[in-house]
Amino acid sequence: MKRFNGDQHYHTEIRRLILDELSEHQVEAVPSQSPKWTPPRLLPALDADTRAAQLERDIDECEAAQPRWDAVWNHAQAAESLVDPDRRAYYEAAVLTMITINRESNWALLLVARALEDDAAGDTEKARTETGEALQALDSIQQSMSAAEYGKWKDWYRGDWLTGVYRTRELVQGYADHLKDPMARMPAPVAWSGWEAYFHIMEYEGDRSVDVH
Repeated sequence: MKRFNGDQHYHTEIRRLILDELSEHQVEAVPSQSPKWTPPRLLPALDADTRAAQLERDIDECEAAQPRWDAVWNHAQAAESLVDPDRRAYYEAAVLTMITINRESNWALLLVARALEDDAAGDTEKARTETGEALQALDSIQQSMSAAEYGKWKDWYRGDWLTGVYRTRELVQGYADHLKDPMARMPAPVAWSGWEAYFHIMEYEGDRSVDVH
């Protein structure tokens, strides 16, 4: 049965790829939706052929998607002139920012997948360049989200735990550091960002519950 990550796909996949690579395929997972009572577990390690096939799949899918996201971005920018001036800030926050998140996330995943493939092929210099461009894409997302936090929307993206752009950037930076210096400090081989999200959600809920019957 297929499982879909929805709008978290890009970042879930980037983090999975990097953690798997840097841990030499030994990643511990902290369950996300039951952080207080389910023990961590070791994720199953894929064989080399399956890993290569998944990497190629990511590259193919992202390469196919990028022109579509570029077209959506161009249409949205062209339409901005039709928006009433007093609604322009909202349009930028609700439309342009959303497109930026998806467009740049797709680009970042493509670059990370290419970097992993190039590094495995021995072209570490190219992988460094691609990883640096992936960091720039993630920075663009964070800048766009910050600009969208105006007026009553102040701190709107403070709760970006499920997608976790900031966590993705931390891991991409860790991989970039590794490519630059194999002796650089390593991120822990643990997939735990979902735990952070549900911890905050459950702390907010406290003892409150909803009667669904």
